[in-house]
Amino acid sequence: MFGFGRWNTVPALAGIRYNVALVRDDPRFWRFHQFSLLLLYAAGAALFVTGHVGTPLVRLAGLIPLIHVAEIPMAFWALRGKNASPAHVVLGTLLFGFLWWIPARRGLVAVR
Repeated sequence: MFGFGRWNTVPALAGIRYNVALVRDDPRFWRFHQFSLLLLYAAGAALFVTGHVGTPLVRLAGLIPLIHVAEIPMAFWALRGKNASPAHVVLGTLLFGFLWWIPARRGLVAVR
């Protein structure tokens, strides 16, 4: 019988694990999600400006940066030893959260 705890016992699952590892190390994966987040912010801002203040998209676009504030200490911890400027870490984390500091920690995104 197939062991669900082992990826290599089911060939299809072994391929999925391999592909996930490749995607995580591809900067395009992270840039796509960062761009998607910027689109969410832009859509939320557009709805807010047009008077649709209470819509879920506007609330979500306003809530995400607040959640990212809690990630700032984790970003500094993850990027220790990378000589990242504090302003860059704070701005990148406020805008993108872990979508910025995880690839920065892996060396997929330039840290200044």
